Amino acid sequence: MIQSVIHTHFDKLTVKGKIVASEILELGDQACFMTVRQLSEHANVSTLTVVRTVRDLGFDGYSDFQKTLRQQNRIQDSAIDQNSNDALFEIEINRGADMIKNARQVYVTGARSAHGFASYTVYMARMVFEKFQLIAPSGSINAEDLAIMSDEDVIIAFSSRPYSSETVQLIKAAHQLGISTIAITDTDNSPLAKLATVVLKTPIKRGPFLYRMAPFLTTVEQLLETCFNQPDARAKDRIKFFADRVNSIRGYWR
Repeated sequence: MIQSVIHTHFDKLTVKGKIVASEILELGDQACFMTVRQLSEHANVSTLTVVRTVRDLGFDGYSDFQKTLRQQNRIQDSAIDQNSNDALFEIEINRGADMIKNARQVYVTGARSAHGFASYTVYMARMVFEKFQLIAPSGSINAEDLAIMSDEDVIIAFSSRPYSSETVQLIKAAHQLGISTIAITDTDNSPLAKLATVVLKTPIKRGPFLYRMAPFLTTVEQLLETCFNQPDARAKDRIKFFADRVNSIRGYWR
């Protein structure tokens, strides 16, 4: 029982951990339906505190905690699995944002249909962070580009079915060199997902003729919003400065 687990470990928890544990006891089986962020907002703590707390309680992670609570209360799998997926996605978004924050340089790439998403990411990110650079799709790995990267850098790569060979090869090479990567891709079976440091799984559906790629934009914007929301990013000031500079040279049509 979750209640007995919490009571057993309660005295060993941190002050904020005790707040999270008390919130779980108060919520009861409602916690099954909550993402990490929703529970953190209820407890008025960070998402990382929630994840640390469930691990301190002996669970492998937030999804393991939810699974145990689900089994305890015999709640149907379908609704819970979606919430678990949402919770895991949110954890990965936060991990990706932290990697970007700490990176020396951030390189973004995507070939063919994914190139537009890479370009959009760099354009939006550079309003706040100067360290974003676009890797143009060249049809082959640019060894010189990889040679100047280090384990202090991050690569963000986009690809979905049918996967771009050059993007997969780039991620393989980065993995070999110890360069951290964020993959925005469609399934857990994606070749990018098997190699990347952080995986932002974004399902893509196929219409009668075309793949419907719009969810990639949602993921990009969620990742960047999380980055911008970090206090030391000073995003509002920098975006205003960017807009003012563009306006000063009449970059926007009026």
